[in-house]
Amino acid sequence: MNQPNTTGHAPVALDDCCICLDPLSTDIEKNGRALCCGQQWHFTCHQNVQHSKMPEHLKHRCHHCRTPLAERGKESITQLKKWLDKDTAWAQSLMAVWYRDGLYGVQQSDVMAVMLFDKAVAQGDPEAMFELAFMYGQGRGVVQSLEHAAELYARAVEQGSVQAMFRLGVVYQDGHGVPQSFHKAVELLTRAAEHGYVEAMNNVGVMHITGRGVAQSNEVARKWWTKAANEGHKRAGNNLKQLDEQESMDAATTAATTTTTSTTTTTTTSSAQCCAACNAQCTRNNRP
Repeated sequence: MNQPNTTGHAPVALDDCCICLDPLSTDIEKNGRALCCGQQWHFTCHQNVQHSKMPEHLKHRCHHCRTPLAERGKESITQLKKWLDKDTAWAQSLMAVWYRDGLYGVQQSDVMAVMLFDKAVAQGDPEAMFELAFMYGQGRGVVQSLEHAAELYARAVEQGSVQAMFRLGVVYQDGHGVPQSFHKAVELLTRAAEHGYVEAMNNVGVMHITGRGVAQSNEVARKWWTKAANEGHKRAGNNLKQLDEQESMDAATTAATTTTTSTTTTTTTSSAQCCAACNAQCTRNNRP
């Protein structure tokens, strides 16, 4: 079986946030999208608007086209179907998620979800690749195939999906659908961590503390766990506490060993001096 290739194609170009005009996050979970015009924004920018002094009635309009934001339910479905009629990849992927999870009045259907994910994947949508890989990994709406799931994750990585970098790293770490490789796991997890994916930061710390696929390093593990903990990752915070406790115990043990060695050396030296003096006296006493 050929292993998934994680290089080769250029990532999909990112649009800009329609609020701050900076590039959107490579972590799609940090972006939002308007169903009216299809434009996207950073969730943090959206939250800043909601907490601003802007009049309340303006806060609930699209940040780009100023259309009133759709209420969750039939109105959202109506707006999304407009994009589905145009075979828009992101709309197919989003509706697939609604079918999979039974959201906003859509009847839950894994089969419909897979069909829509497939259509979006055919258009090169990285989010759809990631989500369809999950479906194959779980055997939802399709015959379970860990191998095909890994291939889809790899395709999403080629398109720059940070979530896929993390997930494929875990796949290599566990050896699910691919030959186990801690080296490739560390490489992918580190790439995701460097893009700000918090869960990956914690995993990279674990790989360094255990020395799996990389040289063992408490220092590097601490660096990544600190970054993750600063982002609110609880397990990373707990890992830092355990590392502090272990290093304190190691330092105490080292200090105790050093003290014991010093005492032994002093005692040995005194005894040697004593024996030397006694031997000298005996020598003098035994002279003819």
